[in-house]
Amino acid sequence: MEIFELAVGDIDGDVTFNVQGINPGLSGLAKRNLDSNDSIALTENRDSAIQHLNLQELAVKCTRLDSIGSLKSENIDLLKIDVQSYESQVLAGAQDVLKRTAVVLVEVSFYDLYVNRSSFLSVEQFAAPAGLRLWAITTHSRNPMNGRTDWVNVIYSRN
Repeated sequence: MEIFELAVGDIDGDVTFNVQGINPGLSGLAKRNLDSNDSIALTENRDSAIQHLNLQELAVKCTRLDSIGSLKSENIDLLKIDVQSYESQVLAGAQDVLKRTAVVLVEVSFYDLYVNRSSFLSVEQFAAPAGLRLWAITTHSRNPMNGRTDWVNVIYSRN
């Protein structure tokens, strides 16, 4: 196992990491959407909720998975991507890695919690050319405020 103290995306360089106050687990490179209809507009205390979003910005180093030396020649059994609506950018920076990966598990976010949303299309545009096909949808989360599907975990496989 190797541990890298950096963000992963579609560039090699500095990026902004957005720290969230309500739930730090929702922090990431994608900014929270202050005009969200799915997660903020329906709350009773919208102004209070907004105060806890995009609480702090940190400059962090970012790399593409294709730039990590130890990943350049290794076959990868499983790649898990759960990056809070930054999936397309991570996949864009992993085009070579994807060609050597057997299984990819990716969380796809559909709701407008973040400024940029994911979609199956945004994942497919990187998975399909790498020879990966949708295998299963394993988990989903429904928005308690409006019943929509917020996100799903999908598995892509080379087989």
